[in-house]
Amino acid sequence: SYKMVQPRFKGGLKIVRVLSGFTQDELSQKSGVDRARISRIERGYIRPSQREADALGRTLGCSPSVLFEEGAEDAI
Repeated sequence: SYKMVQPRFKGGLKIVRVLSGFTQDELSQKSGVDRARISRIERGYIRPSQREADALGRTLGCSPSVLFEEGAEDAI
């Protein structure tokens, strides 16, 4: 029974992950962020912590703002 967070947290992470050629499992292994959390972040169920956002951005080679800020989908 998860509650959806604001839509701005959906989209950007998955788009960049897929375009970078990572599966959720691979991104999890390289970033240290749990795969289940990556899935929930991508679907908009939870917000990433600052540590998670930084780790995901570093692993994907982009700023966390590209992954999670409002309008992120438009920046890709």
